[in-house]
Amino acid sequence: MLLILCSESDIFSRIVSIGDIHGSYSELMQDLYLANITISESLCEWQNQTINGNSSTTLLVQMGDIVDRGDSSLQALLCLRHLQSTASTYHSKVIRLIGNHDIWWLEGNFRMANAADSKKIKTQIIRYTLDDITSGLLVGAYHIRVNGCSILFTHGGINRQFFTYITQQATRIADENDAEMIERYVNG
Repeated sequence: MLLILCSESDIFSRIVSIGDIHGSYSELMQDLYLANITISESLCEWQNQTINGNSSTTLLVQMGDIVDRGDSSLQALLCLRHLQSTASTYHSKVIRLIGNHDIWWLEGNFRMANAADSKKIKTQIIRYTLDDITSGLLVGAYHIRVNGCSILFTHGGINRQFFTYITQQATRIADENDAEMIERYVNG
């Protein structure tokens, strides 16, 4: 969901928003390359950000739902985490939003998981998701002002109260023996 209201401020030359990935690393890579984020469709590395030969800044917003359906959720997640951790080198920023499918996995609901998502992969994805929520790298919504417009990014159906609940749960799990809790999530 995208809400736009207008006023003033500008820090990014361009904003790129990528919707649900649902385990499709190859389509994510194609989107990133076509948006001039990465250097190729096969390598998840930033390319220099320029517009008309001038250095530029890019805000990349991934709208959530990395998991389910496709067979490469972990690769997609690792790529986005890498771009997020290296974005400042390119005077850019990556915002990752949590989606309902990502939350389902935190709840132990894997009914739409791909057969390629082994117990080990599910455990890794859940651990990264919990870590990213508690560290603020994965958020429920993102607000920015650009050219006088107020833009709010959220994944459809995720409201502030729900994300607060998920953040509290992730913090509680991180404070407990997270290996045991994650094992419970994966095994149901």
